[in-house]
Parts: sequence; structure tokens; C-alpha cells
Amino acid sequence: KSPDVPEDMKKEVLKESENPSKSDESAESKSTSKSSSNTSHSWNTKDVEDGTYLIKVVASDRSSNATSALTDEVISDPFTVCNAAPKLTLYRGRVELSAVGSATVNGSALSKLADVVGVQYRVDGGQWMAAVCDDGMFDSPYEAFTATTGDLATGEHKLEVQAVDAAGNAASKTVDVKVS
Repeated sequence: KSPDVPEDMKKEVLKESENPSKSDESAESKSTSKSSSNTSHSWNTKDVEDGTYLIKVVASDRSSNATSALTDEVISDPFTVCNAAPKLTLYRGRVELSAVGSATVNGSALSKLADVVGVQYRVDGGQWMAAVCDDGMFDSPYEAFTATTGDLATGEHKLEVQAVDAAGNAASKTVDVKVS
């Protein structure tokens, strides 16, 4: 068993382990599929709330061995389901234009359950470019960043910024930049 199992999860697992007949009944009633010879199961985690989960797998030969059936079970290490995109904040009051026509935008990205692993930007739908993490590396749930474009032509531009977390979730925001 993993040492980082949250206490409330440990209690549920221990409660089921202490009363195996009740555990068998609850496992059968909670099962989403009937007895089968399948050796794999797909689970679409987009349908569950974000959080930390354990999976309990019970295997039995009861369907083909009625008199001396064997049963075994294993409980996974905790794992995180994270479907929510990071919260992206652009500090609008801090979009700065330099004398040579480049724009700088500062902001932050926050993800509740996964590290922010990158922030990128593009101008007018062009190629994505990497923003700079203020602490040197995108590797934690909260990251402040700076994005500085190359020289921009005179006129109005759309600067799009996107933050991505370790679960592959992304959030984007766009700010208008005017170069005169």
C-alpha cells in the first residue's frame, strides 16, 4: 500500500478488507459490467470529478470453478484525475510597448491538481513562442510568467497567451495591442 494514501481513503479500504463478505457484495453492486473474461477495461476519466483516486481490482475464477473458487484483489497507488484547465491571468495594466515595437505581457497560471508545465504566446494567430517563467522553470501549480514579442508592425495586433498543465489541459486568453 502506498504511504501517501489519504487517511479517509485508507479507512474505506481497511473497512472493506475487514469485512470481506460485505466487500464482495458492494463490489458486485458497484460493478459497471457483469462477470467477464475480458482482461482490460477502459475508464473515461472525463466523466469523474477532479481529485485523487484509488482503483480496487478483484479477480475471481468463480464463474468457471464453482466448488473451490479463488479470488484475489489489488488496490492501486493513489492517482490524480485532473480535467480542469489552469486559471490564466493576464495583467492587462502591464502590457508594455517598447520603443522598437515589441510588446510585453505579464501574467500567472494556476492549476489546482497538476503542475503548470508551460506558457506560450502568439501574435495574430502566428507561430507559438515560449514565454519565460519568472522563477526559471515551469514546474509547480502556480507560475508567474513574462511574454515579450519580437518587433510588431504599426497597427492593432492580437496577442494570445496559452497555459498548459501536466495533465494536458490548456487555457487561453487574448489581449489587444496597438502599436502606433
